[in-house]
Amino acid sequence: MTQYGTISTRSRKGFSDRRKGFVATRRENIKRKLEQLLQLEPPPTLDEAIKSLGFKDSNYLRTYYSDLCRSIVRRNHEYRKAAYNGMQDRLRAIFHEGEPISLRAAAARLGKNPAYLGSRFPQVCKAISRRYRRYLRQRSRQRKKEGAAKIRATALELHAKGVYPSAKTIVRVLGGPQALTPTEIGDVLRKVRCNLKLHSP
Repeated sequence: MTQYGTISTRSRKGFSDRRKGFVATRRENIKRKLEQLLQLEPPPTLDEAIKSLGFKDSNYLRTYYSDLCRSIVRRNHEYRKAAYNGMQDRLRAIFHEGEPISLRAAAARLGKNPAYLGSRFPQVCKAISRRYRRYLRQRSRQRKKEGAAKIRATALELHAKGVYPSAKTIVRVLGGPQALTPTEIGDVLRKVRCNLKLHSP
């Protein structure tokens, strides 16, 4: 073998050794980065881990780091499962609160979109909405009942002072219709005038 042949062989061997060293160092760096990704909160998905390392797909990582890839997938799955159960528990707690709130208000409190919650937790979200609608109906009836009582009392006071208890006068005295429609106010006053045997002026 010539001197040039010996140099060429040594060069190829040196290049091969350097390349092996480079590959080993690169794989060790990737392994260290994957281990760091395993410690992140919240844990990333495997796709997010792949993109953060600059890879286009998972083939290389699954081939050389299969255990770490499985650990990333498993940890993210456990995180999402715990988050799902935790969100459901928080929605149930909202449902059992003293004063009902709307699904929109519940979603705002949890930092989620109402449509997302409705699709992921349909039963408890429907229960929250039904309870809130029932609460609004009951509150409306109670306000109307209290408003009617105020209108009757004011009508009687005005009559006692010699003032005709018209709807316009009563609304002005009370500062508003007291959650009643004009028709409802008229119904209340007709009964009052009937009891007082009053006629329209």
